Amino acid sequence: MLLTTRVLTCPSSLTSPIRNAYKCAACRASHGETRYQHFWLGRPQEILDQWLKCQGKWQYLEPIFGAEEIMKQIPTEGAAFRSMDSTWRRIMEEVRRQPLMMDVADVPGLLEDLVACNQSLDVVEKGLNDFLDTKKMAFPRFFFLSNDEVLEVRVVCVACVDGAF
Repeated sequence: MLLTTRVLTCPSSLTSPIRNAYKCAACRASHGETRYQHFWLGRPQEILDQWLKCQGKWQYLEPIFGAEEIMKQIPTEGAAFRSMDSTWRRIMEEVRRQPLMMDVADVPGLLEDLVACNQSLDVVEKGLNDFLDTKKMAFPRFFFLSNDEVLEVRVVCVACVDGAF
C-alpha cells in the first residue's frame, strides 16, 4: 500500500517547486538525479512484480517437484527447479535479514536474480506441461482433465502402489 502510494504521489512531488524538501542529499549524491528517481519509484515496483510472479509459480511447482517420482521422470526440469529453488531460498534469506522493502530494493543483483528465476520457472513449467501432455496422450481418458487433475491422479496412483491406502 505504501509503495503504491509512493509511486503515485512522488512524480507530482518531484515536479513541485519545493521538491528538494522531498529528497535526501545523500541519495542524490550517491545515485544521481535520474537514478534517484528511478530507484525510489521504479525499481521497488519492478522487484515486487517479479517477486510476486516468482512466488506464485514457486508455490505451485514446489510440491510437485518435491516428489522424487516427478524428479525421476523429468530430470532436466527437476535440476532446473532445484537450481532456481536454491536461488529463491537465498533471496528469501536475504529478505528475512532486511525486511524493509526500500532496503531490499538496494540489494545488488536482486532484480536480475528474480528475472532469471522467473525465466527458469517458465522453462520448468513448460517442461512439466509437455510431460503431462504425453501422459494424457498415452491415456486418452485423461485428455479432458486439467494438468492439476492429472497430477492429483498420479499422486493417488503412486500412493496406492506404495501401500499408503
